[in-house]
Formats: sequence, structure tokens, C-alpha cells
Amino acid sequence: MGGQILPGDLPKFFASEHFLSLPYNDIRDRLLAEILTARRPVLRSDSMDVSHMSLALPIATWIVTEKSLAHRVRQLKLDAR
Repeated sequence: MGGQILPGDLPKFFASEHFLSLPYNDIRDRLLAEILTARRPVLRSDSMDVSHMSLALPIATWIVTEKSLAHRVRQLKLDAR
């Protein structure tokens, strides 16, 4: 444990399962994939909505958000984790 971080360590970490399994990244990636593949147009606010939801969802008991984002969260079962 500990030790020196080498220049090649960060790219390895960002490509690792450890990084991809962080709640923020998992929620962000699932929501973005859903938004980009949905039939409705992508809105300017979607990016910030996803960022906020990805940060708040793992730690918040209650979140107030718009109906469409709440539907996506429930559809992807992100609220059950």
C-alpha cells in the first residue's frame, strides 16, 4: 500500500474496473447512454442534470428532479442500488 505513483499509473486506473465501478461513473454512463439512445431530443440541461444526479444519487435519501429524469432513474433501476 502507498508508494510512488508513476506516470503510467493514471491511464491504467482510468481504464480499470475499479474506476468504472465507482457509483458516479456508473450512474453517469448509464444515464448518458439512455439519453443519447432515446427518441426525444437531447436538451442543453441534460448534461448538468446527469452530472448532478450522478453525484447525489449514491448519497442522498431524497432528490427533487424533473419528471423525465426521475423516470429514467427508475427505469434503469438506479434508485434501487
